[in-house]
Amino acid sequence: MVRSWAWAAWAVVGLASSGAAQTLLASDVTNLGIDDGAITPDGRLGVMRENSSASTARIVDMATGQLLSATMSSLGAISGAAQDAVAVTNTRAVVLGSSVMVLDLTNPTAPLLAEHDAGTWPRDVEITPDGTKAVVRGGSAGVGTVGELLVLDLTSGAVLATGSGSPGNPLATAHTYNVDSVVTNDQFGLCLSIVGVGSSAHTRVTIFDLSPAGGGAPFIAYQTGAASGATQDQLGAPHDVALSPDGRYAAVRSEASVGLYDLSGSTPARVWHKRLFGDPGPMGFTSMDSIELSDTHVVTASRWTGAGFGAQVDIFDFSGTQWFSRVRGDPHDVVITPDGRLSLLRTHRALFMFDLAHLPAAPRVLPIDHREMLATHTFYGAGYDSIAVTNELAVAVARVNGSAFANVFDISADTLQMRMQTGITEKPVDVALSPDASWLAITGTTFVSVIDLLTRRVAFQHDPLTEPIGFFPWCDGVEIDNGHVLAFGVGQANFNAGWYDVIALFPAAQNYCAANPNSSGEAAHLHAVGSNSVQADDMSIWCTGLPFGANGTMVYATGQASTPLGGGILCLSGQRYFMPMANAVGTMVEQAFDYSGSTSMGGAISAGSTWNFQFRYRDPLASGPQFNLSDGLSVTFTN
Repeated sequence: MVRSWAWAAWAVVGLASSGAAQTLLASDVTNLGIDDGAITPDGRLGVMRENSSASTARIVDMATGQLLSATMSSLGAISGAAQDAVAVTNTRAVVLGSSVMVLDLTNPTAPLLAEHDAGTWPRDVEITPDGTKAVVRGGSAGVGTVGELLVLDLTSGAVLATGSGSPGNPLATAHTYNVDSVVTNDQFGLCLSIVGVGSSAHTRVTIFDLSPAGGGAPFIAYQTGAASGATQDQLGAPHDVALSPDGRYAAVRSEASVGLYDLSGSTPARVWHKRLFGDPGPMGFTSMDSIELSDTHVVTASRWTGAGFGAQVDIFDFSGTQWFSRVRGDPHDVVITPDGRLSLLRTHRALFMFDLAHLPAAPRVLPIDHREMLATHTFYGAGYDSIAVTNELAVAVARVNGSAFANVFDISADTLQMRMQTGITEKPVDVALSPDASWLAITGTTFVSVIDLLTRRVAFQHDPLTEPIGFFPWCDGVEIDNGHVLAFGVGQANFNAGWYDVIALFPAAQNYCAANPNSSGEAAHLHAVGSNSVQADDMSIWCTGLPFGANGTMVYATGQASTPLGGGILCLSGQRYFMPMANAVGTMVEQAFDYSGSTSMGGAISAGSTWNFQFRYRDPLASGPQFNLSDGLSVTFTN
């Protein structure tokens, strides 16, 4: 659920911390670096790749932080820069490294189901949305009989189909860096390969039919390779590929061109192949993510080398109409909001925003807003992801030598309104937003910071190794769902120490009983910080989305209900306790608890008990009853 953001007019540095913190479940330092990870969709397990002399797949219990298993590859050698090395469902994981391992997550203590040679420098892995197959962009020569492109059956772990094609050296300076190289829907899997070297390099596109209509094994249904026409290799070395949210189209970015591929029919086909406007020049080691799709538009970023250097944005609709813009700074990251309305580009000079819903008739388009965010580094030096967005919120991170800062912007009015700024004490590695947009996680080389976006406070920070200028992991640095954070990295430049943290975001606090909107147009929402530990005694509950300057009372009760009352819904029943009247700061109220105090401060709460919470508040501007209620929040407490 993405919430509407009704920010109070507070200082952009946020509120002072009350001392409440989220819970570190586990922190471990490993022999070598953890450089990719994923949390299963049900939030039950975390899976990581340790990039040691032979890759190791680590599985942790996200509820406790317990390490369940560490499975070492028996094939190949240290794997290097696979950009996506871990893909998961609730029952399977595929870990790509010195080999490709298929893991059975229903047996997490002895999970190895199958293992296959992945070749030299394997690059990417994706699982089909239905969870039945995985498509692997393996490595170069040495893969032998299994091929360099693989389709895997996730029931058995067996290889269903193979294809040939080199991924290229990810560190070669003669051509650009290949960021992503596989996308898949349930029917088709698309892979990128490089043909040739240096300025003569081309991008080969291979598309597997994963579920042939007549049955049988997957096969290559489309492949470029002609000198011209509908199957011409794309111009320049491969750089990035993205899938539209509806899974119907894929866009491939080579260094000099963009191709749109239709994956919606019975046979895949290329819709168009376009050069970038004005041939902006070689990308070099600049942009990490360089192409994104909505269900109607393609947006791609380039390094523009005319008149010094800067960034070029090319925008296409699916008919092939093209727009462009040129802005300041080396490009680093580009995103599109989930509703397809806006695109944001992060350069090392500023954050730029473009309106995709109102593109001009002329080919040149200007940003509708921008904010200065001067960074000292680009490419790896600026981290992996440096922008994360919802339809109403944008987070952008910039490195400044051995530290970094993150700006949180409200973009709901199609402008960049800064609402919070926070810093980290190391160079940034990765940034991620929780699906419900309540939490932001930022990692540095060995540092993780969790920001509570509803209250705009730093909820948790941890630095297991204190190495501010250490090495970057190959793939990612943080994964997050609505209940937990899995953070990881390579702690030292000489690879001698890697680390991971498992952090709980108060998953024991569960919302229920949706609230009605108040006179501000918002529905008041409860949000817990701290923990459910009676011994820690660190819980606070925030109520957000109130009318400006409202006051009211937090109530906690033994039972739940859903009964109309005033302008809202009564969510409580049974024994109830009323806490002191509280005044909103802007549109928010914080209620702290003291379990050793009186019942009016939470003294009725004890370990093993479950309590339900709701905020009742005055709403004098409401057209109906002039009081309303938040949603409900249920918490089971422990020692």
